[in-house]
Amino acid sequence: MDAVLGLDDLREVQLAAADPEVWSVRSSTPVYASGKTLKEVQQIFPYMFPEKEPAAQSSGNRMVGMCTANELLPLETTVISGVPVTPLPVFHGGEYVCYGYAFGRRGTVVYLSDVSAVPDHVLTVLKGYDIAVLIVDAVSPESARYAHWGLPQALELIRTLRPKQGLLIGMSCEFDHDATNAELARDQTIADTQL
Repeated sequence: MDAVLGLDDLREVQLAAADPEVWSVRSSTPVYASGKTLKEVQQIFPYMFPEKEPAAQSSGNRMVGMCTANELLPLETTVISGVPVTPLPVFHGGEYVCYGYAFGRRGTVVYLSDVSAVPDHVLTVLKGYDIAVLIVDAVSPESARYAHWGLPQALELIRTLRPKQGLLIGMSCEFDHDATNAELARDQTIADTQL
């Protein structure tokens, strides 16, 4: 839920017809999230989620977009634009749950961008995947922060899941990019892993 403010910018890229008097949107953009997140997003951006179609409109110079809310249930695969997507509930500081995602059949690509802990039942699911690429949060080279894993925790998950490739994201400025990648390349206990 902490990374939704860019949703407002969808107004600029939606297929729309600009008329001097009215801005109307020709089609709705699907938005996928947990029920809790969708409820909060709809409260923040009520003008992006109109009660009825065909078009969200406004007067004057204000452009209004249109989104359609689609709830994703934890660990339930949904096909989006032909790609199987499975929401993976993980902790993002304390008891706050957010979704990571597995894309493709049997989790070909797994994306865990905001993670401070992986619940045991989700780890069990992840262990059943044949992961080609694991993209995982690693905010600090030394240790975890309240809402994000550090490098040690990310590497532990990579060693546990044994993906073909690991990509570390969300790094702070504390990392020396080249030196860290060189160190990761020497580590024989992890697959091809890099920042």
